[in-house]
Amino acid sequence: MFVQLKPWGVRKLTADEVINQLRPKLARVPGITLFLQNVQDVRLGGRGSRTQYQYTIVDANLAELNEWAPRVLARLRSLPELRDVNTDQQTQGLKLNVEVDRDSAARLGITPQLVDDTLYDAFRPAAGGDDLHAAQPVSGGPGGEAGVPGQPGGLAEALPAR
Repeated sequence: MFVQLKPWGVRKLTADEVINQLRPKLARVPGITLFLQNVQDVRLGGRGSRTQYQYTIVDANLAELNEWAPRVLARLRSLPELRDVNTDQQTQGLKLNVEVDRDSAARLGITPQLVDDTLYDAFRPAAGGDDLHAAQPVSGGPGGEAGVPGQPGGLAEALPAR
């Protein structure tokens, strides 16, 4: 949601002062969490987010990333200079493991792509959500098996259940 303030000559507070007045009042509203920010005229780099500044942690080892990301988040939240510190890491999603008997599927005319498309259609995110099909394609892996890149065999861990 975007809110446009009255022109500067009509109001006495800066946008940041308005935000600082609203923040504690809105924090008392049950069931919602709001991240207020003064939108800049020019935004360089990054992607739109619910906070003014953002950082990205990348690690080739998922277990290590899942261990350290919450630690970094907790430390940043403890700094009094920072407000509305949040994360978009999603580690609590459900997972669906599917094993396909390729010989039986082939006898029935079922291709790995058909399995991929069917699962995607059944479990895809709602409109406006992340596009799992583009982000986590199930394609021919080693030996022509359907799988997640870097994970040989089957459709294991390809799509989260929703």
